[in-house]
Amino acid sequence: MISDVPQNGDLHPMLELQRTFITVDEETIRRALLIAEHCAEFATEVLQLHDDRLGRTLQRHRDEAVRLEQHIKQAKAVQAELRGVLGWTPTPESSQ
Repeated sequence: MISDVPQNGDLHPMLELQRTFITVDEETIRRALLIAEHCAEFATEVLQLHDDRLGRTLQRHRDEAVRLEQHIKQAKAVQAELRGVLGWTPTPESSQ
């Protein structure tokens, strides 16, 4: 849905997001779940390297660590959603 209300003086119309349901092949959801699992693992490894090498003493290092933590949290949330769609029970790692 498009709204006529400009955002912060912008003349472009705002887009309002609405939940849409579509049909997706189960194999596509399984592949998306695998990607989300790899993303969480990779971001966790990168965060560990970041903390080991740079720490969090500088603001920019803290900001980067927080950003990585948010990515990990989001990837795990997506994993849980996809498992729910597939009817799978969450594993202990995904509920952390």
